[in-house]
Amino acid sequence: MSDVPFMLHKKAHTFELPPLVSPVRHFLWYCCPLKKTSTRAGMEVLDWQLSRIEKILWAFNGIRKCAIAIPTSAEEEASFESYESVAQRWNSIGVETFPVPNNTEMREGPAFIELLKMCPGGADDTAFFGHTKGVTRPVGDKAIRWWTETMMETVMENISGADYSLSHFGVT
Repeated sequence: MSDVPFMLHKKAHTFELPPLVSPVRHFLWYCCPLKKTSTRAGMEVLDWQLSRIEKILWAFNGIRKCAIAIPTSAEEEASFESYESVAQRWNSIGVETFPVPNNTEMREGPAFIELLKMCPGGADDTAFFGHTKGVTRPVGDKAIRWWTETMMETVMENISGADYSLSHFGVT
């Protein structure tokens, strides 16, 4: 009986999908525009992230959208950069923006779902999703910066590697 799961498992991994021929790549991003304070980096992280994003945005030939969190209470409002100022920065590099209510419990989760709904979903469509990682962390948090840079380099900036991986797996 123990041989059956092994055989089924082995067969499942021998199935190969054809490589992506001409993928449509969508760029999806979530931004929580917190103001910089003495205890958190805030939108300082967006400055270096945007410079990297702008260099690779040419590879995303599908939709380019950024969901920007907006405060849901007067208390939150004092902590947020204005939607308009943050949207202007994204729009200047060719990324369309739209507001989403801030969700302190689920963070980028609900925005990710909304962004995916906006993707056309063709047979060769792929979607890259990222977010302004580190806005709530202390200024100069090197671990978050290194982790974010590694993710951007290996997934977002390595288009051919991502395409290859996605031709074999549903998520990379």
